[in-house]
Amino acid sequence: MKRPALCIGFPFVLGLSLSAYLVPGLWLAAGILAAAGAAVWLRRDLWKYILLSTLSVLMACCVYWHAESVFSRQLSHAGETSFTGRIVQTAAYQSGWTRCDLEGTFPDGQRARVEWLVKFGIYGIGDTVTLTGNAEPIVGNELFDSQAFAKSRGVSLHFGFDAEVTDVRRQERFSLRRVLADWRGDMTAAIRRQMRPETGAMLTGMLFGDRSGLTRADRTVLNRTGIGHVLVVSGLHLDFLAMAAEVVLRKCRVGRKTEFAVMTVLCVLFVLLAGETIPVRRACIMILIRQSGRVVFRMADALNSLSIAVFLIGVSDPFAVFSGSFWMTVAATFGIAALGPFMTREMPQDTVLQTALADLACGCWAFAAMLPVQAVIFREVSLITPISNTFLLPICVGSMVCGVLAAATGGNGAVPAFFFGGADVLNGWVLRISHAVSDLSWTHAATGSRILLFALLSGALAVILVFAMTRSRKFAAFATAGVLLVTFASCRTEELLHDGEIRVAMFGAESTGLLAVTNGEDAVLVDLSGETGLPAYAEAYLQEEGIGKVEALCLFRPRQRSVQQYEAYLAEFAPDVVRIPETAPDLTAFGQKAGRFGNTELLFHGTRITFGTDEIYVMYRNQQFVFGQDNAGTGEGSCELTFAPNGKCRIRRLYGEN
Repeated sequence: MKRPALCIGFPFVLGLSLSAYLVPGLWLAAGILAAAGAAVWLRRDLWKYILLSTLSVLMACCVYWHAESVFSRQLSHAGETSFTGRIVQTAAYQSGWTRCDLEGTFPDGQRARVEWLVKFGIYGIGDTVTLTGNAEPIVGNELFDSQAFAKSRGVSLHFGFDAEVTDVRRQERFSLRRVLADWRGDMTAAIRRQMRPETGAMLTGMLFGDRSGLTRADRTVLNRTGIGHVLVVSGLHLDFLAMAAEVVLRKCRVGRKTEFAVMTVLCVLFVLLAGETIPVRRACIMILIRQSGRVVFRMADALNSLSIAVFLIGVSDPFAVFSGSFWMTVAATFGIAALGPFMTREMPQDTVLQTALADLACGCWAFAAMLPVQAVIFREVSLITPISNTFLLPICVGSMVCGVLAAATGGNGAVPAFFFGGADVLNGWVLRISHAVSDLSWTHAATGSRILLFALLSGALAVILVFAMTRSRKFAAFATAGVLLVTFASCRTEELLHDGEIRVAMFGAESTGLLAVTNGEDAVLVDLSGETGLPAYAEAYLQEEGIGKVEALCLFRPRQRSVQQYEAYLAEFAPDVVRIPETAPDLTAFGQKAGRFGNTELLFHGTRITFGTDEIYVMYRNQQFVFGQDNAGTGEGSCELTFAPNGKCRIRRLYGEN
């Protein structure tokens, strides 16, 4: 059972990844067959497993190519069209709008899943709506692949709030999804009434995955501390629920089949309540495999169960490989359930101290398994993750227990208020500690360059090779420690080599864009347009490049909405100075930090930035760059110029190929 299962699940995910990120078509299939033939030639005794793995990879390629063709047909309906679909999921925003995901058909019968923005509370899950309007492809931040983001959500097109509703059929018959959604809404309202805004938003994130109430600053520091995963309803939550249910059921001495039936109902209800996210589906599949093994008196293997889970998820959702949550849950589960226990198997656990050390070592191995995924998704690695999870995760679990007890007792009254008070105190501790930790520069490594990702991937291969040659867990542990030291030493060396370089990043074009001038971990932002979408570009770029401080934010055309957006998106970067033109209307920008400028200059790490009426002049040594109404510097937006101290200049795109 063990080898065949592993030869199905992970090769299937490999096939999906190859189809998604490499050359699609027959050339890929030919390469897979050639590699399989070479493997059989080298290890003829393993031909059965090689054949099974090859068939799994080829099947994954066919599944992905079919899904890609369906997605392309859905995109062909972009433009003025109508769509009839049933609301299957909703997400409320603080702005008063709700994003509804609809599953239905276009007039020609093509099935699709689209998103639609509507005012809060007008429609609910289960309602069938007919829309007429302009269907647009999903457009996200240009620093990332917006189409891949849309695929990861299973959504092809977007209808705006101006879409016309031509027909509505309300959900009249009983709907379990709607009942669960209404209950979740009632509990969320109770939490917000009885807890502070920041701690209540954290609890709704831990219980229901609703992070809309969290400020961007709080969300950022929790991610930087390495504890942000508790804000996503994931396998961790379902695992705790399953363990608690198992304890209760065994105390009640129910039979194995009854226990399996009860656990199945609980898991399915939780999946529906959590919005059917990938981590929850993965945990549900693994728990049911474990429970079904108990029915037939067999022990389920964690690695086997994970392999089957990723296979089933990949078959049902071939675009899951574009989702960061998919890779995070697979890497975390592999580290916690397989790699960590295997590498710490020989550690003694006779005393409390030895058990604590073994648990810490297991957490470190889980952290090592997630390093490459963290580097890709967050563009930053939190080195303090094992320690923060060891100390903060139990506090978060205590808060979740308080929240569950409050919800179980109705959410209103003296008893729920007591439990909400406990969750409020615990979440306050977590937030204060996370804010303190996030200010420490040595606890994080940014991944603005590709050297960290390359070093981590090559280091992982080196550790696997060391273990394959020595079969020693100790040597593997020493090799892992060496790889981490070399990796972060290389990153630090690269930072020193590029010290003194000035980078000028451009978003948008001509006088409708944003300029980011950076040096090391410092930056100056110049917004020429006041467009409300540019703050998101600024935040994404600063996080990707590991920028920790914005010295000045200059707004040429400040508008109330764009200023509010900058306040929200740059809360973590805390600009020292916000400058607005002398002719701009009187408005408050970032409290008392606002100052006015005319045709003045700003010195930034040896760079002279001159503000003209409609143009920006950046002078570094003898090199000058002009950005403004008539000159976009390079003739295109979303690119970055780097001026080196030796007089050389290089350019790269901020998305796509360099």
